[in-house]
Amino acid sequence: MRIVLVSQYVSALRGMARVCKRGGYLPVAAVCTRAESSTSGRSTPRMVALSKALVGSCPPGLSVNVVDGMGPLCDVIERYSPDLLLVRGFPWRLPARVLQAPRFGAVNLHPSSLPEFRGPFPVDWAIRRGDPELGFTAHRMDAGFDTGRVLAGVRFEVGPDEFGSAVWHRVDAAAERVLAPALDRVFAKDPGEEQDDTQASYAGAFDVDDGFVDWTRSAQEIHHQVRAWSLGSQGVEGPLADLDGSPVRLLRTSLTAIDAPRVSCRDAPIWLADFTRLPPGNTPSTERKASAK
Repeated sequence: MRIVLVSQYVSALRGMARVCKRGGYLPVAAVCTRAESSTSGRSTPRMVALSKALVGSCPPGLSVNVVDGMGPLCDVIERYSPDLLLVRGFPWRLPARVLQAPRFGAVNLHPSSLPEFRGPFPVDWAIRRGDPELGFTAHRMDAGFDTGRVLAGVRFEVGPDEFGSAVWHRVDAAAERVLAPALDRVFAKDPGEEQDDTQASYAGAFDVDDGFVDWTRSAQEIHHQVRAWSLGSQGVEGPLADLDGSPVRLLRTSLTAIDAPRVSCRDAPIWLADFTRLPPGNTPSTERKASAK
């Protein structure tokens, strides 16, 4: 069984490889790209760092292929003549020729309960909304983004005070839980269930204003805003806020009293457990200013 893995993230590739190995399947290759977009061959420092981490951290025996752009990536995948393509954490659309070539098709692992939160940032939006549970879905890939037939899904709890790496640890564990039953259905040639498009929603990137803290909102809203930004998906670790007339980036907050600066929000106080002071010039607008007590 020739399985090719596609991802931009070490944890995703290692997790898919572990599940395949437990099922008696050994992936032959992992493929990622240094390119900044699906239409560009240009790399960025962030993408180069990710690709270097992949090369240095993938399981032994797995051939790692780092390419520049979608064209070379598709060529490499086709060169391996895979029986199955497994994808997780790869935000660009793969062309039909790649999806249709494997005899068992292509399967994507998506961190939401599809059809809710299709798109690249489902975890960010679920955390921003304060959801006590997140979802993970394995689905067949088709011409759309996250629109294919569902093979397996799980729900899992996330604590209201979990940030960044703690959330991603739970997401990674859910991905492994959902992949095993999905593989069983794939190799049984089970097509899976169609999604209900009338229930679909989209999780795109945050707006510019989402990067600023408005102290007139509720403490819980601000807390979940900081949690969402701590995931790192939006390019920086936390939203900007005004504190005593100075710009800061919030990294961690608490809704219970701790030994940290306290700010009054619309309905309750919030404590700034971790933040970084920034140079002048990043100050949010006047209505967002607050004083620590």
